[in-house]
Amino acid sequence: MKRKGMIFLLVLIVLAVIDSAYLANLHYSTGESFCDRIKIGEARIDCGTVNRGAYSEFPPWTFTWWVDAGLPSIPNSILAVVTFIALGVLAISSLRTQNPQTERKLYNWIFGILLISFFFGLWLIYIQKFVLATWCLLCLVLDVLILLSLITIVAVRRKKPQ
Repeated sequence: MKRKGMIFLLVLIVLAVIDSAYLANLHYSTGESFCDRIKIGEARIDCGTVNRGAYSEFPPWTFTWWVDAGLPSIPNSILAVVTFIALGVLAISSLRTQNPQTERKLYNWIFGILLISFFFGLWLIYIQKFVLATWCLLCLVLDVLILLSLITIVAVRRKKPQ
Protein backbone atom coordinates (compact mmCIF):
# COMPACT_ATOMS: atom_id res chain seq x y z
CA MET A 1 0.00 0.00 0.00
CA LYS A 2 2.89 2.37 0.73
CA ARG A 3 4.25 1.84 -2.76
CA LYS A 4 0.89 2.72 -4.35
CA GLY A 5 0.68 5.84 -2.19
CA MET A 6 4.15 6.96 -3.24
CA ILE A 7 3.39 6.32 -6.91
CA PHE A 8 0.21 8.40 -6.54
CA LEU A 9 2.32 11.10 -4.87
CA LEU A 10 4.73 11.02 -7.82
CA VAL A 11 1.81 11.53 -10.23
CA LEU A 12 0.70 14.56 -8.19
CA ILE A 13 4.27 15.89 -8.20
CA VAL A 14 4.54 15.57 -12.00
CA LEU A 15 1.24 17.45 -12.40
CA ALA A 16 2.48 20.14 -10.00
CA VAL A 17 5.75 20.54 -11.95
CA ILE A 18 3.78 20.93 -15.20
CA ASP A 19 1.41 23.49 -13.64
CA SER A 20 4.28 25.41 -12.02
CA ALA A 21 6.32 25.42 -15.23
CA TYR A 22 3.34 26.86 -17.12
CA LEU A 23 2.94 29.52 -14.42
CA ALA A 24 6.67 30.31 -14.64
CA ASN A 25 6.36 30.74 -18.39
CA LEU A 26 3.32 32.97 -17.85
CA HIS A 27 5.25 35.05 -15.29
CA TYR A 28 7.85 36.01 -17.88
CA SER A 29 5.53 36.32 -20.88
CA THR A 30 3.45 39.30 -21.86
CA GLY A 31 0.64 37.25 -23.37
CA GLU A 32 -2.65 36.10 -21.94
CA SER A 33 -3.24 32.80 -20.20
CA PHE A 34 -6.08 30.54 -21.28
CA CYS A 35 -7.54 30.87 -17.78
CA ASP A 36 -7.95 34.64 -18.23
CA ARG A 37 -10.88 33.89 -20.54
CA ILE A 38 -12.75 31.76 -18.00
CA LYS A 39 -15.68 33.38 -16.24
CA ILE A 40 -17.11 31.95 -13.02
CA GLY A 41 -20.00 34.04 -11.75
CA GLU A 42 -18.86 37.36 -10.36
CA ALA A 43 -15.35 36.17 -9.51
CA ARG A 44 -12.53 38.12 -11.12
CA ILE A 45 -10.20 35.59 -12.70
CA ASP A 46 -6.90 36.79 -14.10
CA CYS A 47 -3.87 34.54 -13.88
CA GLY A 48 -1.68 37.21 -15.47
CA THR A 49 -2.45 39.81 -12.80
CA VAL A 50 -1.84 37.38 -9.97
CA ASN A 51 1.23 35.83 -11.57
CA ARG A 52 2.95 39.10 -12.45
CA GLY A 53 1.85 41.21 -9.49
CA ALA A 54 3.62 42.45 -6.39
CA TYR A 55 3.11 39.14 -4.60
CA SER A 56 4.21 36.89 -7.47
CA GLU A 57 7.79 36.74 -6.23
CA PHE A 58 9.41 35.76 -2.98
CA PRO A 59 10.02 37.82 -1.05
CA PRO A 60 7.22 40.07 -2.34
CA TRP A 61 7.90 43.61 -3.46
CA THR A 62 6.18 44.79 -0.30
CA PHE A 63 9.35 43.84 1.59
CA THR A 64 10.83 47.24 0.79
CA TRP A 65 13.96 46.64 2.86
CA TRP A 66 14.73 43.63 0.63
CA VAL A 67 14.23 45.64 -2.55
CA ASP A 68 16.15 48.64 -1.18
CA ALA A 69 19.10 46.37 -0.41
CA GLY A 70 19.12 45.31 -4.08
CA LEU A 71 18.60 41.66 -3.21
CA PRO A 72 17.05 39.43 -5.87
CA SER A 73 13.66 37.81 -5.56
CA ILE A 74 12.50 34.59 -7.15
CA PRO A 75 9.12 34.04 -8.82
CA ASN A 76 6.84 31.82 -6.73
CA SER A 77 6.31 29.60 -9.76
CA ILE A 78 10.06 28.95 -10.15
CA LEU A 79 10.23 28.24 -6.42
CA ALA A 80 7.39 25.72 -6.91
CA VAL A 81 9.13 24.00 -9.84
CA VAL A 82 12.34 23.58 -7.82
CA THR A 83 10.42 22.43 -4.75
CA PHE A 84 8.42 19.81 -6.64
CA ILE A 85 11.47 18.51 -8.49
CA ALA A 86 13.17 18.08 -5.10
CA LEU A 87 10.05 16.32 -3.79
CA GLY A 88 10.14 14.04 -6.82
CA VAL A 89 13.75 13.10 -6.11
CA LEU A 90 12.88 12.37 -2.47
CA ALA A 91 9.83 10.31 -3.46
CA ILE A 92 11.81 8.24 -5.98
CA SER A 93 14.55 7.73 -3.40
CA SER A 94 11.98 6.49 -0.89
CA LEU A 95 10.72 3.95 -3.44
CA ARG A 96 14.23 2.69 -4.15
CA THR A 97 15.58 2.39 -0.62
CA GLN A 98 15.58 -0.92 1.19
CA ASN A 99 16.34 0.62 4.58
CA PRO A 100 13.18 1.33 6.67
CA GLN A 101 14.96 4.06 8.66
CA THR A 102 16.04 5.88 5.51
CA GLU A 103 12.56 5.46 4.10
CA ARG A 104 11.07 7.03 7.26
CA LYS A 105 13.52 9.96 7.08
CA LEU A 106 12.62 10.57 3.43
CA TYR A 107 8.91 10.51 4.28
CA ASN A 108 9.55 13.04 7.04
CA TRP A 109 11.43 15.34 4.65
CA ILE A 110 8.62 15.10 2.10
CA PHE A 111 6.04 15.82 4.82
CA GLY A 112 7.98 18.84 6.11
CA ILE A 113 8.44 20.38 2.67
CA LEU A 114 4.78 19.82 1.80
CA LEU A 115 3.64 21.31 5.11
CA ILE A 116 5.66 24.47 4.44
CA SER A 117 4.27 24.53 0.88
CA PHE A 118 0.74 24.15 2.22
CA PHE A 119 1.05 27.16 4.55
CA PHE A 120 2.76 29.21 1.84
CA GLY A 121 -0.17 28.33 -0.45
CA LEU A 122 -2.67 29.40 2.20
CA TRP A 123 -0.90 32.75 2.45
CA LEU A 124 -1.09 33.15 -1.34
CA ILE A 125 -4.81 32.25 -1.31
CA TYR A 126 -5.30 34.96 1.33
CA ILE A 127 -3.46 37.44 -0.93
CA GLN A 128 -5.65 36.50 -3.91
CA LYS A 129 -8.88 36.81 -1.93
CA PHE A 130 -8.30 39.83 0.30
CA VAL A 131 -5.49 41.87 -1.25
CA LEU A 132 -5.72 41.38 -5.02
CA ALA A 133 -9.42 40.39 -5.15
CA THR A 134 -8.44 38.36 -8.20
CA TRP A 135 -8.12 34.60 -8.62
CA CYS A 136 -5.61 32.56 -10.57
CA LEU A 137 -7.18 29.20 -11.38
CA LEU A 138 -3.83 27.60 -12.18
CA CYS A 139 -2.50 28.75 -8.80
CA LEU A 140 -5.53 27.22 -7.11
CA VAL A 141 -4.97 23.96 -9.01
CA LEU A 142 -1.43 23.96 -7.63
CA ASP A 143 -2.79 24.55 -4.12
CA VAL A 144 -5.13 21.56 -4.50
CA LEU A 145 -2.20 19.42 -5.71
CA ILE A 146 -0.21 20.48 -2.63
CA LEU A 147 -3.12 19.58 -0.34
CA LEU A 148 -3.61 16.18 -2.00
CA SER A 149 0.14 15.53 -1.79
CA LEU A 150 0.15 16.41 1.90
CA ILE A 151 -2.80 14.11 2.59
CA THR A 152 -1.09 11.32 0.63
CA ILE A 153 2.21 11.55 2.51
CA VAL A 154 0.36 11.65 5.84
CA ALA A 155 -1.45 8.44 4.87
CA VAL A 156 1.79 6.81 3.69
CA ARG A 157 3.61 7.77 6.90
CA ARG A 158 0.85 6.15 8.99
CA LYS A 159 1.20 2.78 7.28
CA LYS A 160 3.21 0.24 9.23
CA PRO A 161 6.29 -1.29 7.58
CA GLN A 162 5.53 -4.61 5.93
